[in-house]
Amino acid sequence: MSGALGYHAGLAAEHKVAALYIQRGYRLQAECWRCAEGEIDLIFASQDPIELVFVEIKKSHSIARAATHLCLAQMRRIYRSAQLFVADHPQR
Repeated sequence: MSGALGYHAGLAAEHKVAALYIQRGYRLQAECWRCAEGEIDLIFASQDPIELVFVEIKKSHSIARAATHLCLAQMRRIYRSAQLFVADHPQR
């Protein structure tokens, strides 16, 4: 899937995942958060303010298949981006 259809399918997937986390009591802290290291699709805080959840959305037919689309380099970028988010938002 590419182009406008892929973009809108990705947005729909992000909204669906965000709604699921919110239903479970998480608070949305940021959407499409960008920094010098990259982007994190969704960031949530739990009821316990110490716990943050960083979410990368991969639209696919299954979780297993989506996981294959997440390469090591992207995982490292997400990790470094998460570190910068925590450093920039110490109150969360």
